[in-house]
Amino acid sequence: MQFKRKRNLYPMSKPIFYKAIRIALFTSILVNLPRILGVLAQTKETLIPVSAPDTALRLVFVFLFSLVVLGVHLRPMLQLNKPSIQFKNVAVTILVMIFFVIGFRITEKWVNDGTMTLFPRFTNYVYLLLLVCLTIMARAMVLEERRKITAFETERLKRKAILAELESLKNQTNPHFLFNALNSLTHLVKQDQNTAIMFIEQLSQTYRYILKAKDQHVVTLSEELEFLRHYLFLIQQRFGDKLQLSLDLPTSVHQHQLPVLALQPLVENAIKHNEVSKAFPLRIKIEMHKDTLWVSNPIKPKIGSSESFGIGLDNLNERFHLLLGENIEIVNEDGHFKVGLPLKPTII
Repeated sequence: MQFKRKRNLYPMSKPIFYKAIRIALFTSILVNLPRILGVLAQTKETLIPVSAPDTALRLVFVFLFSLVVLGVHLRPMLQLNKPSIQFKNVAVTILVMIFFVIGFRITEKWVNDGTMTLFPRFTNYVYLLLLVCLTIMARAMVLEERRKITAFETERLKRKAILAELESLKNQTNPHFLFNALNSLTHLVKQDQNTAIMFIEQLSQTYRYILKAKDQHVVTLSEELEFLRHYLFLIQQRFGDKLQLSLDLPTSVHQHQLPVLALQPLVENAIKHNEVSKAFPLRIKIEMHKDTLWVSNPIKPKIGSSESFGIGLDNLNERFHLLLGENIEIVNEDGHFKVGLPLKPTII
């Protein structure tokens, strides 16, 4: 099987083409500005005789010359760094300059009834100077365009890596949650049949949400709170009133977005590392301050607390950074542990 060789050329995009036209037009007007002013003034007292046809001819030739030179340098953008391509471009533009100078001489004699400019060599120098300036300008445009392409490719690869890393993080989160949920249910299912049925219903809701999380990176705060209620129902069967959750959230933020499975690990960590008893009930508070959702709990370290199997706050911070471009805040003061989660308003 034979494959066609892919050309490593980057043709001019429309914005670059239009930019080249504007530069060529500006160059033509700038070079011929004294003659344009002389024609507009309509006076014979000028150092160089000017006429409207001759000025129009020069405008057209400089414009076309500038556009062709820019086009030669701008078309093979990705190969511009190759010495062979650079040499070829320079050689082609020199031939273009010679062609335009000769063409201008012939056309000038015809337009001016056989007469030529007083300084024919000066025109040659003007075209040579234009060739150098336009070549440098085209090079700068190519470098800028290649920088944009590189930045776009870098961003695309970065986004691809982010999604792959996020999938890895979520794959770690799911078994961790299920392990803790099933462990909490083990001693409760055998005690009460009615409670066991409710357990199963709530567990099915939590597992359904986890399955949904595999295909959805970001959810609304309302969805996260609903999942948290199912999770707390399971946990409170074990702790009862010793575990309390307080919500102080305006309804206006319920549709704000955050990474999926963001609240449950914070509640789980609070239970794991703090004493939950009648003497020291654990009161977890979730409230809104400006654009940050704060989850806080009093600090009462549990004696002999087991080591965490989760991915922890570092994982949570990384998910917020990858998905929302923000970092979480962690505050440990006045006997309270607080985690601030930045929310992203939903664009309707």
